[in-house]
Amino acid sequence: MNEPNMLMRDPLAEPEAGMIAGGLGERAYALYLDFLAKIDAEGISLLPWKFFNDGKVWLAKGEYRWVSPRRANKAKPIFWLSIWKGYFEVSFHFAHAIPEEIAKLPLSDKTMGSVRGNGEIKGNVTWKSIRIDVSTKAQLKDALLIATFRRDALK
Repeated sequence: MNEPNMLMRDPLAEPEAGMIAGGLGERAYALYLDFLAKIDAEGISLLPWKFFNDGKVWLAKGEYRWVSPRRANKAKPIFWLSIWKGYFEVSFHFAHAIPEEIAKLPLSDKTMGSVRGNGEIKGNVTWKSIRIDVSTKAQLKDALLIATFRRDALK
């Protein structure tokens, strides 16, 4: 994660709106605000930013909470969010092969290429990650489609 364009790497500088807006720029910040409003409308919460020492970066987790039929409170991470110079990245991590259904979503060609890539094997589990660099409305649409797909797969 030692990328030159990744922002918010100072453990003492907790992310705030002005810092995020300055790093993203006007256009990407507008998309970021739109993303936050739309995930909230879908019942997905953005948890507070947390600094991770292993990657030396602040990340925020998108999480979906629900009550099971047995009345147990459940929570599932949907995505991870990071801020880069001029865009934000939404990362989805699946602990299995990507379901066939995700390839049927109306995703952009760029995102579809990421969906069809190979997974990484760790132990007995194949991990598949999809990373979307959001700087356009098409990429925003892709991030929202995958977030709602992941949320709905939990129900």
